[in-house]
Amino acid sequence: MKLYNLYFFVITFVLAFINAKVTVLDKKNFYKTIGKDKHVLVKFFAPWCGHCKKLAPVYEELAAAYEKESDKIIIAELNADEEKEIAKKYDIKGFPTIKLFTANTETPIDYTDDRSLEAFIEFLEHETGIKAKIPKPHSDIVVLDSGNFDEEVFAPNINALVLFFAPWCGHCKNLAPTYEKIATDFLNEKNVLIAKIDATKNTVLAEKYHVHGYPHLVFFDGKKKSEEGYEPEIYDGEREEEDFINFLNERCDTHRKIGGELDDKAGRISDLDELAKKFVSATGDELTKIIEKANKLSETINNKYSKYYVKVMNKINDKKDYIDKEVARLTKILEGKNLSSEKADDFMKRINILKSFKKEEKAKDEL
Repeated sequence: MKLYNLYFFVITFVLAFINAKVTVLDKKNFYKTIGKDKHVLVKFFAPWCGHCKKLAPVYEELAAAYEKESDKIIIAELNADEEKEIAKKYDIKGFPTIKLFTANTETPIDYTDDRSLEAFIEFLEHETGIKAKIPKPHSDIVVLDSGNFDEEVFAPNINALVLFFAPWCGHCKNLAPTYEKIATDFLNEKNVLIAKIDATKNTVLAEKYHVHGYPHLVFFDGKKKSEEGYEPEIYDGEREEEDFINFLNERCDTHRKIGGELDDKAGRISDLDELAKKFVSATGDELTKIIEKANKLSETINNKYSKYYVKVMNKINDKKDYIDKEVARLTKILEGKNLSSEKADDFMKRINILKSFKKEEKAKDEL
């Protein structure tokens, strides 16, 4: 379900830009476009230039972001390899070169910042006052600052993984999609917080947690962080989705897999698993005694699934084929499309518990 939602958003976001086009300038329309009542951002490029090709999709997104403001600003490009006279006049010596011609002037402002969508928008808003219209992508990452850091990170029993980043950091940008996946993977884990904080704007916190480079990841253990003299753990592992999942599962007692699904241990309680094994082999009065023992044990465990073990035992007493039929029923529901991620987690945990009542098949004798 989570992957479906992510794919839907990506497709929607891409489709929003399909019809957006960068205005193409040449010697016929260049001087008719600049110096008039609209601001004009011009990308001087060459068709063979690798950096120009890399910039192209970002520049298309920029054109889409200002499409609704086309009566005030134009996002344009000019092939400087073909229009050499114009390129010479504006001292174009490398590609891509980007210049902003503000309204009613032919003297441009050189663009020298980062070539990301965010940086372009920040530049244009600063120079022209025109705000871009772009859809803000949904994020499951909690954004921290000095005002909410302690409240979020040091909330009781919360395990927090915090990314200290810098907006200009290339490694941070490369990590961003993976970190977003991790936040979504652990969204249903109420004891796990996936967060980030701009270290360049929150320097006191950055200094406190020894941030000397970016990205800097710090893990705050929910059980230990309230201890006097506690020092959080610096995450220095690999940065693939699986690496983060393994790290968090180990420290947070969670059971997530790549994509956010639960593994076959989720929901299981070891002491009740032992009783489940005994139950499927027991007969007569033994069954009643095990149910009574499981019921007493479940009352001492702060976990709603402890009661489910007792429920399953009572169901098996009434219907011997209950396990197979219930697993099949829940599996069929899980395969449906209209199931929330919370419900999917619940059904997966129930299926795991049901399977703990399966009799272990005896290994075949070796021939």
